[in-house]
Amino acid sequence: MPRQIPQKTIIDTVLRGIEDAQRFYESCTGDCWLWEGPEYLLCTSIARRLHKMAGAKYVTLETNVHRTLKDAQGTTCGAPNKSLKKNGPGDSGVLWGNGSPPADVEVKNNVWSYAQIREDIKRVGSVVLQNKENSSFQFGLIAFYSSCIDNTRTKARQQLKRRTSTLLARSQEHVPTGIAVHIARGTIHVVQDSAWVATCLVLK
Repeated sequence: MPRQIPQKTIIDTVLRGIEDAQRFYESCTGDCWLWEGPEYLLCTSIARRLHKMAGAKYVTLETNVHRTLKDAQGTTCGAPNKSLKKNGPGDSGVLWGNGSPPADVEVKNNVWSYAQIREDIKRVGSVVLQNKENSSFQFGLIAFYSSCIDNTRTKARQQLKRRTSTLLARSQEHVPTGIAVHIARGTIHVVQDSAWVATCLVLK
C-alpha cells in the first residue's frame, strides 16, 4: 500500500503551483499578470508541482470524469447526478500509486464572482459524495487565481480578503448536503496599487 500524501501537503502544493504560474507569466511577458494569461498555464504549473511531491502518486490532466470515478470506485447503479458531467474532462486529479484518486482539482483563472465557480462547486461536491462509502475520493479542490487593483474606497489587499471570504460563504450555502467547505489561501502579494492571491476552496 503506497504511503498516502497528507491532504495539507496536496493543498499547499496546489497553492504553490498557482504562485509559480503567476511568477512565470510575469517573467516571460515582461510584467503582465496571470489574469491576462491562459487557464491551461495554471493547470500545467499545478501538475508540475504535484508531480514533485514525495510519495507514490501520479497526476492526470483533463481526465474524463467517468474514468476518474471508476478508478475511485465512485460509480453506482442507476442514473448519475446530472452535475457530474461524466463525459466531460476535469482539470486534474491526484492518484495514489495503486491508481486510486484521493483528490479532484478544478482550476480557474481570474475569479472575481461566485457565478464563475458555481457549477464547479456543484460538480466537485457531487464527485466527493458519489458512492462515498466505497470511493477513494477524500476531498475536492476549487483552485483559483485572483487579482485586483486599489479603488477609491478600498485597497487591493482588503478587496481580495473580502472577495475570498464571500466566495467561501456562498460556497457553503450551495454545496450538496453532506459536504463541508473551508478555505486555504496563500499569501496576498501586493505590488504598488495592485494585489494577487492563490486560493483553494476545499470540499470534504
